[in-house]
Parts: sequence; structure tokens; C-alpha cells
Amino acid sequence: MTLFKTVGAVIGRYPLLGDGLLALVLALSAFFGLRDLWAAVPPPVNPILAASLVAIEIVPIAWRRIFPSIVVLTIMAAAIALQMLNVQEMNLIGITFLLSLFSAAAYGGKRRNIACAVGVVALWAIIIYKVVQSGAAEFGLILAIYNVVWNLIIFLGIWWLGNTLRKSREQTAQLREQTEQLVREREQNARRAILDERVRIARELHDVLAHHVSVMGIQAGAARQVLKQFPEKALNSLSLIESSSRQAVAELYRLLDLLRDEKQVETLTSQPGLWQLEKLVADMRDSGLQVQIKIEGEKRDIPQAVDLSAYRIVEEALTNTLKHAGQVKATVSLDFQNDSLLLDILDTGKGVSNQEKSPRGKGLIGMRERVKLLKGEFWAGNAPGGGFHVRARLPLAG
Repeated sequence: MTLFKTVGAVIGRYPLLGDGLLALVLALSAFFGLRDLWAAVPPPVNPILAASLVAIEIVPIAWRRIFPSIVVLTIMAAAIALQMLNVQEMNLIGITFLLSLFSAAAYGGKRRNIACAVGVVALWAIIIYKVVQSGAAEFGLILAIYNVVWNLIIFLGIWWLGNTLRKSREQTAQLREQTEQLVREREQNARRAILDERVRIARELHDVLAHHVSVMGIQAGAARQVLKQFPEKALNSLSLIESSSRQAVAELYRLLDLLRDEKQVETLTSQPGLWQLEKLVADMRDSGLQVQIKIEGEKRDIPQAVDLSAYRIVEEALTNTLKHAGQVKATVSLDFQNDSLLLDILDTGKGVSNQEKSPRGKGLIGMRERVKLLKGEFWAGNAPGGGFHVRARLPLAG
């Protein structure tokens, strides 16, 4: 059984080899059979011509899967020539033509039906001609009709088998292609999900730590400058540093717990929001940044994702102002509209100079990504009257 499996695997991998062996077996059978037949009854034509026509009837079988339509027409032409010349060929046409017809239906291209129809009609014509020529008129006609019907059944059956094999092979190939495509899409989705998660974690870490670390750095610098002359102010700055560090650690632990818990990875439970805006403004005022809040429209509950993003945008904008502009004035405006929340954060600093390509660094990138995820609009740049301006529109629906 192992030998047969090995041979079958080799022939399946190299079909030309298997078809070549099949053509060789048929050729050897024809050679030994026709040698004895033609020794007793010589063909009515030159033996070399008769042998050549028989060879044309058999040898193309080796290419039945590569050029199926050409093979069926070639075998048909050789068979018609042998029939017209009255050369006896042991009914090889019964094997080679049916095999080529099956191959054309199973492996042929768009023109396979035309080739099969031409071959069948031509053979029918020669069969009818031979039958009518050999018998009486009425008996020959009946015999011709019988042969046509019988051969029609055989030809249609062979064509149906070949066409069924073709459809099965095409369906298998289509399913294999769809499976491979699904595997590729799954891998791409997995890579995209990993990348999105990495970006989300990076954005959250930046938002959690950047604000508090910036405040601690500014307060530490202020404490160092006033430590000798105004120790009370230095103590106040150190208190702010302690408070900011505790908040940073608390938010960092919250974020890590959220990432470790599979059930809460996709939720925003315990996330900060605009309800903490007053505390954020108070911390900024303690750090020396004068912040004013303006609220327009009816303040109401908004989706949690919008609430978190709005808070993070305000937090990052004020942190950037404190870091890059120093102790200036900043105005935070919240406009609650029917379908969106408008944020405007404007400071009275110097804005961005031409030499600064990205003064806010990853902060602006994070804000823009948050707005993009919510399908909103974002703009940041120098204000006409001076200072830096951040504007965002966050949809409240969808």
C-alpha cells in the first residue's frame, strides 16, 4: 500500500508523468495488437501512414490536462481519417476519444464546450455515414439512429463526470483561497489589534504621567529657587510635589489594574472625567498657572469615552502651557451643544516660534488621536492675538 501511495503522490504532483505513462501503455497495446491484426488483414493504405494516424490518435493523451481542447480535436481528426480510410484500429477511439472528452470537460478552458461539441458532432457524422453505407437503407438508418442515441448517452455521461470533477476542483481551490485569505486577514487584524493596544497604552501612560511629572518638575525648580529666602513657599511647592506624585502613582496603579483585568480591558471604569476639572484647575493654579473656566450650553451627562477624552485634552493642553509658556493665563471653554462638545483652551503665552517644529511633542499627537477615535475635529496652533490655541469638537452620539 505504501508503494501505491507513493506512486499516486508522484503522479498527482507530476500529472504529465502519469499521462505519459498512460499514453505509453496504450501505444504498446496498440503496437502488439495491430501487429498481429495487420499481419492477417493488411490495412488498405500504406502501413506507415496507418501507424502514424494511430499514433496521432494515442500520443496526445500525454498532454490531455495541459492542452485538453487541442487534444480532443486532434484525436477526433485522426479517428475520422482512420474511419474514412477503412483502417482497422481495434476500436482505440473508444478509449482515447472518451478519455480526451473527459479531460476537456474536466481541465479545459472557456472553449472546452466548443471543442467537445465539434468532436462529438464530427464522430456522429462519420458513424452515421459508415452505418448507412454498410447496411440496407431502412436497416442502416435504424442502426444509425441507435448508434447516435447510444453514443449520445455515453458522451453526455463522460462530459458530466468531467464537468463535475472540474466544479469540485474549482470549489476546493476557492475554499482553499478563502481559507488562506481568512488566515491572512486574521493575522492582519491581530497585528492591528496589538498595534492599537500599544498605542492606547502609550497614550494612557503619557496622559497619566506627563501632567503630574511636569507639575513636579516645575514645583521642584520653584522650591530650589526660593528655598533659602522663602522657606514657606518652598514647603508649599514640596507639598504639591508630594500630592502630584501620589496622584501619579494612584492613576498608574489604576491603569495597570485595568490592563491586567481581562473583563475590564475594554471598559473605562474609574477613569477621570470633566467632574475632576475643578481639581485639575486648582492644581494648575497652585503651580502658578492662572486658569479660568467658561461653560456654555446646558451641562449634562455625556458618554464616558467623550468625558475621558475631553478631560485628557484639557489636562494635556494646560500641562503644555505650564511647561512651555510658564506662569501665564489660560482659558478653558466648554460649549455643550446638541450633538457635540466644543473645547477651546487658549493661553496668553508666546505661542510656537518658527524654529519649534513640535513644541508639544507627543501630547498633541495623543490629543489628535483621541479626537480621531471619536470621529471629531481637532486643531492646534498659534492664536491670532498671541498665545497657543487648542480646539476640539467631540461628537456626543455614535
